[in-house]
This record gives sequence, C-alpha cells and structure tokens, in this order.
Amino acid sequence: MVPLVHPSPTAEVCLYADASQDYWGAVVTQIDPSELQVTLEKQNHRPLVSLSGRFAGASSRWDTIETEAFAIVESTSRLEYLLLRPREFHLYIDHRNLVYMFDPYGSDGTMAKYRADKSQRWALSLMSFKYVIEHVPGEVNAWGDLPSRWGAGPALPLSRPRDAWPDWPSSIESPRCKKLSLCGRLKPRLELFIKTPSTRGKQELPV
Repeated sequence: MVPLVHPSPTAEVCLYADASQDYWGAVVTQIDPSELQVTLEKQNHRPLVSLSGRFAGASSRWDTIETEAFAIVESTSRLEYLLLRPREFHLYIDHRNLVYMFDPYGSDGTMAKYRADKSQRWALSLMSFKYVIEHVPGEVNAWGDLPSRWGAGPALPLSRPRDAWPDWPSSIESPRCKKLSLCGRLKPRLELFIKTPSTRGKQELPV
C-alpha cells in the first residue's frame, strides 16, 4: 500500500499517464522544487492521487497513441482540482508522438481526418491548464505503469460472493430485512378488530 500525502502549494506537481491495451491509468505526485535539478530516478515523488479505467466498446479498438492520449485527457478532466493551479504542472509521458499531438499549432498531414479531429479536440481540452510536457523512456515511467498495467488481469466472473470466498455465509440478513420478512409472514385477522353490530342485548331508549 502506498500512502498518500496532502497537496502542498509550494511543491511541484507531476502527472504520470499511461495506457496498456485494455487499461489506462494516471498518478499525480508532488516533489520539492529543488528536486527538478536531479534525474527522474533520483527524485522523491510523494503520491497525491491515482486513478484508472478500462477500455470498452469502440475504445477497445483504439491504437496506442489514442489510448495514451485518452489517459491524459481523462485524468486532467477528473483531476482539475489538483491541476488547475497558478503554477504549471509537469506532464510525463512515454510516447514521443504525444508531445506533438498536444501542440495546438502542430499537425500531421498523414493522419486520418477523423483521428486528426479527435486529437485537436483533445488538445483543446488541455488549453485551460498550465503544464510542461516531457517525454520519458517507458522503463522510467514507473508511476504511469502502476495503475495501467499492474493487476490488469481478466476480471473473475462471479455470480455470488460465495464463489470467491467459500466461507461466505449462505444467507445474511440485516435487522431490517428480518423485520420485513416477519411482516411478510403476518396476515391481518380482521375478526379480532372488526365486529359486526348485533341487536343482542339492545335496549329501547326512552322517548
């Protein structure tokens, strides 16, 4: 388990984003400003938050540059409260083409139109942020690999918790459920509360 820290207004904020074939993930860390002078491997990063997701539907057929670009756009959208700040944050990626993709003045004439339009929309969504984008080798991008690759095995199809935990009790009832089940077994007996009027013992009232 990696402990998280509270954000510091004087620290440098770093965003690591990455994607695999099936998953995307991002980690936001902070470091002391003096540590920017040393290499990435020697920096003491303290994690602030991490998030991840799975590609499904049409997104599961995206190529590498689209999946990794989505990881950046989605993480910045969800983490505005950390990344919208007076000072820029540092965006680390291990796909060099993304450096040019998120340049609003850059273009690639060989890119298909639908893909170029998508990349421009994604690039525009980052224009509200102040950031410095830096390319790092894949073997150094350990923070980005944590949520996107570790533990990304196939999900275990479970129809009930007992399939995963043999000791799981066969039935669990909360006090509220017990009360509801008891009420379901009770049937009102109207004869105890409603009696038909009878003339037996009727007395004549004086006029």
